[in-house]
Amino acid sequence: MSEQKEWQIQAEHSGCLIRLQNLLQRASGFRLLILQQNRPSYRDGLIVFLGQENSRTLNLKELGNFDAFETELENQGQARILHLINLESLGKPELHAFFKGLNYHREHIARTCPGILAFWLPEPLVREMALQAADFWAWREQVLDFTVPLEPVERIYTSLVDTANLDIATKHKRIREIRDFLARSSGQPGLTNADLKEELGILFESIGEYTQAENMLNSAIAEYDDLDDAESCAKTKFVLANLLKVQGYYDQAVNLLEKQVIPVFKRLKKEVERALALGKIADILEERGKFDEALEIIKKKEIPVYKRLKLERPKALALGKIADILVARGEYNKALRIWRQECLPVYEHLEDIREKAITMGRIADVLQGRGQLDKALKIRQKEELRIYERLGDIREQALTKQKIAAILWNNGQTDEVLKIIEQEVLPVFEHLGDIQNLVSGRVHLATLLQQLNAITNRIKIEKLLRLALSDAKRLKLPCETETIESIMKKFHIKAQ
Repeated sequence: MSEQKEWQIQAEHSGCLIRLQNLLQRASGFRLLILQQNRPSYRDGLIVFLGQENSRTLNLKELGNFDAFETELENQGQARILHLINLESLGKPELHAFFKGLNYHREHIARTCPGILAFWLPEPLVREMALQAADFWAWREQVLDFTVPLEPVERIYTSLVDTANLDIATKHKRIREIRDFLARSSGQPGLTNADLKEELGILFESIGEYTQAENMLNSAIAEYDDLDDAESCAKTKFVLANLLKVQGYYDQAVNLLEKQVIPVFKRLKKEVERALALGKIADILEERGKFDEALEIIKKKEIPVYKRLKLERPKALALGKIADILVARGEYNKALRIWRQECLPVYEHLEDIREKAITMGRIADVLQGRGQLDKALKIRQKEELRIYERLGDIREQALTKQKIAAILWNNGQTDEVLKIIEQEVLPVFEHLGDIQNLVSGRVHLATLLQQLNAITNRIKIEKLLRLALSDAKRLKLPCETETIESIMKKFHIKAQ
């Protein structure tokens, strides 16, 4: 087993592997497993992955016959799992004698082996055991298939980063290509179709078509599930959880991550994917004002993984989230230092224009809060809006326009501000189902209308604030709820 450094579980086997792990955990007493395989190096990697504690491997290439196997079996003590490998190395007479021995000595084998006896067999020997050792075969707990295709399926792995940074024309072109391919496909479940559906879901999300995105992601999840690809299923559920988070469905997103995503990554020892999923929970905690809990995850469960594996981008994203929390706590200079020194150089090096624009926007938030409006407006118009328009990211466009409107209001351009918010901001959030930003947008508009003419706009102000309060409570946003209630009290508006 010397080739383990580069070994990876194939995603197509992840469902089988998790079922095997579950069986190993709960089984007691003698159990017979038949594990079909066709590549010794891959088989050896699976054995190592399953763990060496209370595990032994019996190599028939070394033992040579049934008698030696039975003698070795009696010397294994209390091993929880015995892996039997290389049965295919025996000659025909020895192989026939081996199957005969299994059949006639099955009760002795069961008494001698206190745990799981796992036969790793190529497909022809699985058939031979079923025929030549039928009584022993009947005792099998499960038959699991870890066969590697002779011509591996070419997987289409979608990069969330690459997709997010495609320009809008390229995104639409790719959407048309995938739709045309899926329309011509047989409709039978397959990894290629499932991979393309996931990519299509990611593309739809990136251009703000959230309903279509959710439909495609759910279709991909169902197909991966049919194909027993637990790893790809979990990865797509991670993407779906992010979509739910963006729309403000925090409880659903956290439930999906905690119950259906993180446990799979943990079982498959996907350390980075697990850290990213935990980081998504930290994002939600941060947005709910639970800063200490969010920091606990970021500092102890995310960043150490990225540092150890030297992953620049995830580490920069995590540090950026720490900076967000510092801003919420009034530590603006520390936040600016992180964004400028720890985040922007990474995004520039990786040519990640979307994350660079988001980070510049965060810097502009601080500048705007400090009254440096001209500098903030320049960033909004040249570093943010221009990029989001190029990428077709209508959500970030709307958020940026809302912040530009705040600057224009300060400059006395009231009519232009109301037009932007009512026609270019709130309709986008409603279309996206982005409830959290819809809440903040309605509150923003209500306060502007109050400043403009409280008496004339009274009915509209009351409606906007009551809608915002209802959604803030439903989404369990304590900071927003408290702010809205304070504003309503100040404006002498009763919550209905």
